[in-house]
Amino acid sequence: MGSNTYSKKTPKYIVVHPGQAHRDEVIACGIAMALHGPLTIFRRDPTESEMEDPDVLVLDVGGKLEPDKGNFDHHQLPRDAAPACAYTLYAESVGLANVLKLRKWYEIGAMLDSKGPFATAKSLGLEKFPFELTAGPIEGQFMMMFEKETVIQPLDLLGHYIRMMGEGMVQSAKVYAQKIAELEEMCSTRQVKGQQVLVFPTSDIEGNQDLRDRKYPEAAVSVSWDDRGQGWSLYRFNDHKAVDFSVLEGDPAILFAHKGGFIAKTSTRLPLDEVLMLVERAIR
Repeated sequence: MGSNTYSKKTPKYIVVHPGQAHRDEVIACGIAMALHGPLTIFRRDPTESEMEDPDVLVLDVGGKLEPDKGNFDHHQLPRDAAPACAYTLYAESVGLANVLKLRKWYEIGAMLDSKGPFATAKSLGLEKFPFELTAGPIEGQFMMMFEKETVIQPLDLLGHYIRMMGEGMVQSAKVYAQKIAELEEMCSTRQVKGQQVLVFPTSDIEGNQDLRDRKYPEAAVSVSWDDRGQGWSLYRFNDHKAVDFSVLEGDPAILFAHKGGFIAKTSTRLPLDEVLMLVERAIR
């Protein structure tokens, strides 16, 4: 298979398969343009010389995974191989997998593309795959535009959009990964009535669910500064059955307690020990 790392040299162009378009090659094209700038995309089968040329990026076609030659196909991988698709193979090779995999679509997209909808539904604990959620008009029309073309020039509207999508996707993933790293650095844990509580001395907690899922999967509650007021925000992870913040309604320290029980907010930034006493009352 050769090296697992793809050259940082800018490719001459990209080749993807013709016919029906799929998410994985379009996303992979976006990643390539985010790294290398405008690139022409040819939608056809690659030639033998292109497969041997490391300066031609071949995505989702060709039947070979050869990163040192710029070839990133997954269709030839064995049935029991880990879920993979064009964008996961390419992202891994160019060093972006660690940040992109923090996005929910990254791994589930690879599962859907390589294992199919029924295996994907099973992995999610669903009885059937929710096809209704994947047939939106925006993505559908965009993919139809992509598959109608045989050559997509970088300055065409479609080529420009793919580049913008890739740049935004990569940049936002990097920012998100940095946020999670910062949250992990500041996060402290407490045990309250047998339940793990994560404490964040900040109101910017985007990514706390991913941090919880990856490092603290047993955590039941998040305690952080309120992003709308001067108090604390108490949040129940994954609708944890042992936690019900609605019982705090009417307490003088509580500004708001949702009747659904998943969140409550204090009026002021009480000492942490007092906040944890409120959490204790909400744990059954």
